[in-house]
Amino acid sequence: MSITTEQATGLAPGFHPPETHPLIGRLHAMLKKNMNELAAEAATIMGARGFQAWPEDASNRWMVHACRWQDQDIISSAPVLADLCTTPARPWAPAIMNACYSLMLPGARVEEHQGHTGELVRYHLPLISAGDRNCFIAMTGITGKPVSMSWVPGKGFIFNDTYPHWAQNGGRQARVVVIVDLLRAELDA
Repeated sequence: MSITTEQATGLAPGFHPPETHPLIGRLHAMLKKNMNELAAEAATIMGARGFQAWPEDASNRWMVHACRWQDQDIISSAPVLADLCTTPARPWAPAIMNACYSLMLPGARVEEHQGHTGELVRYHLPLISAGDRNCFIAMTGITGKPVSMSWVPGKGFIFNDTYPHWAQNGGRQARVVVIVDLLRAELDA
């Protein structure tokens, strides 16, 4: 099955700019403004081997480090991410169900999977990535045709994770992305 890759200037169908929703757009602007600090924090966590294996990857090449998981704050070594995402004074904090760094080592492939509820919107902000076609997320959206989106540092996007999606890092460097899951009901309140 062939995969259609996004044009250099746009997003692939099914992937949307964070500004599509005003609150997510504000979150994106805040995280993007602090990308250097976030990337440094993620690199420190990598150096300390602070990432945990993700269950959908048997090779243990896809890992996460969370500061909030299933609506529970976690004591982590990610104070910058926690401050920007989950501090109660932040207008988006009540909507955030999960906030984490996601690490894919070179050679990682995450098999097709999908979210189990339509209650969330998933946001990605790539921090560290070669930004090429070898490191991507792909999904089969409402068209039924697979499309892919390369992770390019600073180029955030949102998508509906209830569509089947998969990912791989066929590049030579690690890929780190901030992933934030937001509750639709809170976004629309």
